[in-house]
Amino acid sequence: PTKAEKLVEIASSNCKQLSRLINDLLDIEKLAAGKMLFEMKRLNVVPLLQRAINDHQPYADLHKITLALHVDKQIDELFVYVDEHRLLQILT
Repeated sequence: PTKAEKLVEIASSNCKQLSRLINDLLDIEKLAAGKMLFEMKRLNVVPLLQRAINDHQPYADLHKITLALHVDKQIDELFVYVDEHRLLQILT
């Protein structure tokens, strides 16, 4: 049923979030020990920002919050030199 499907989706999202938080704690230890590795590459940041919003909107919905990305219509690509995984950690 639709209601159960939504609950399963929320539970799955929360499990992924918890897993990310645990990994973030482990990464803090790596960073403190000077053993953190970064995979820097040139990426379009707009899809990364949209992905972060999409990943967290189900949780925001529980609190009646809407996440939105407003990008200047003249900018469809905005490239940055970044570690994709680490940027998503920060956005989370």
